[in-house]
Amino acid sequence: DEDDDGNVSWSRSWMGSVESNNRNSGITQTLSSATYQPPDYRVGELEVVSKSIEFVDSKITVHPSQLKLTEDGEGRGLSAQGQYLYLDKGKPDELGDERLYFRGIPVPEVATYFGKFDNQRGVAYDKHRRTGILNRLIQDSGVLHHLVAGERDVALASIKRHLFQLKWTIRIGGTIAVVLGLLCIFGSIAKFLFRIPIIGSVAQWGAFVLAVAIGIPLSLLAIAGSFLVSNPLILLALFLLAGGIIGYLVWKRGQQRFTQRSLRAGLEQELGEEVDEDRIKQLEFMELARLAQSDGQLDDTEVDYLSAWSKKQGWDQETYSRLIEEARASQREEPSPTKVHLQNLVRVALADGNLRAYEVRTIRLAAQRVGYSNREVNELMDRVSESAELRAGLLKGA
Repeated sequence: DEDDDGNVSWSRSWMGSVESNNRNSGITQTLSSATYQPPDYRVGELEVVSKSIEFVDSKITVHPSQLKLTEDGEGRGLSAQGQYLYLDKGKPDELGDERLYFRGIPVPEVATYFGKFDNQRGVAYDKHRRTGILNRLIQDSGVLHHLVAGERDVALASIKRHLFQLKWTIRIGGTIAVVLGLLCIFGSIAKFLFRIPIIGSVAQWGAFVLAVAIGIPLSLLAIAGSFLVSNPLILLALFLLAGGIIGYLVWKRGQQRFTQRSLRAGLEQELGEEVDEDRIKQLEFMELARLAQSDGQLDDTEVDYLSAWSKKQGWDQETYSRLIEEARASQREEPSPTKVHLQNLVRVALADGNLRAYEVRTIRLAAQRVGYSNREVNELMDRVSESAELRAGLLKGA
């Protein structure tokens, strides 16, 4: 490891291969990994060819005491040390020493074979064999040629458990790879900031957080897409559900527009003039003001709320004062019960066809002040809508 000043520190550890560096010059690896299998296996009277055989059972470490060295092994100088066969090269710091260990699957009393029966033997069914680096990486050969410990049900459960573990290992490994890849990209973009005190630490953490924030959702999206593609019935059900929801929303929107047109027509008929959205908002504000001063006065809380509501519409102080005065004047000339004001407030709010969240909150807050519950408000809104739809239907029929 080399720091910014060019100082190099070395670490020693067991590796699967010899790294290329000047400290390892002259070191060669003489032992290598290999898989040993007999020409065939026997399951009862069935002979199973070992070529392309696959196992899912867990391997265990074979202790050197259970093994016997060949002449070649003895000639190389291998010796048993703990769970390893050790090869001492005699160099300083034990550099270049090699160690070897064996792992294998115990022979079960009962085993089940899954594959193809051909010429009285079990051979690989490789009609769907998969090749390529990616398939080798995720251990997906597509070959059915498995020898599993246990009766059939136990063996199937072992295969299922193995595939589940393999699937999630690949998913987690893939997610980590995506995050690390994004981290490299973001790190290379912001690397000129890393040497700056404080800012460098923030940039490093920012690159990491950004990589995680993008990488994990991206991986989850890929996992979900893969799951849906491999389960077409679920994918079809989701498409149908989405289509149903979209259809319902379109129908609901049409109903809302129908109700809005009817309510607006009713307002125009009562007022004797056409009303636009700004005028509807003014009428809504005036009904809200009438409702607030139905007890004969406006307290500070009500004034603040009405003022904030007015500012949300972008009105100036003059417009606000004028509408408040109009609401007071109409309240003095034609005093109405609070229920009528609340009903008019709902009717005007629905008339613009776009009932916003803050309008719903306004209606609920106003209703609570006069003793209405949320359920009663919902029922009132439904009655106003149904009344408008019925009126529109009668007019259309006429």
